[in-house]
Amino acid sequence: MKDIVNILSHEIESRLIPSKYELLPNLNDLYELKLAFYESLILSPEELQKRGAYFARINNKYTRHFLMCIGSPIKLPEHSSSRLKSFFEKNIFRTGYATHGLFPYRGKFHPQMIKGLINMMGIEEGEIVLDPMMGSGTVPVEASLMGVNSVGFDASPFCRFMSHTKISTLTMSLERVEKSFAKYNDTFEYFQDKIARSKESIQGESLQEGNGVVTDSF
Repeated sequence: MKDIVNILSHEIESRLIPSKYELLPNLNDLYELKLAFYESLILSPEELQKRGAYFARINNKYTRHFLMCIGSPIKLPEHSSSRLKSFFEKNIFRTGYATHGLFPYRGKFHPQMIKGLINMMGIEEGEIVLDPMMGSGTVPVEASLMGVNSVGFDASPFCRFMSHTKISTLTMSLERVEKSFAKYNDTFEYFQDKIARSKESIQGESLQEGNGVVTDSF
């Protein structure tokens, strides 16, 4: 009879990934293991350390992805549900880094997966990737982090606005960020007043167009 205990003691990762390559925590899905396996075959150790999506350490050196993701999870408003908070805590290596969390678009891919797919496609730094339906900008943001140029389109003006905001924030100077934090109350009050004025304007137009019949604009 085969030694079942000995057989079951071998994790699937040890059969797929070289022993000097350490995978990220919470790597449980089969597609993630597949992408990690293909990355280990396609990329050199130096490339894995610089642009790998699923590894914590390569030859005892922390990867750029790991260092970019560690720390506190994305800050959420106090009224956020415990489910949403748990999602970002659990998926810190998948989606809770860089500017991806600025717009939690429900239909987007995990940024980590996009990075893995870009590696599998063999897209090098300086080359161009096209995203014809970019949604919240996951592909352009991830491409920028990897030194890859990108062109994105979307029919939604809001998606285009959010994608542009995410990309612009990546290149924002530290000095500008510090100034923004110093005046965040003024910024909040400015936009709060602007939104209130916009609502008053839209409600006024609704009254005129409705010939005296009040309509709910929101």
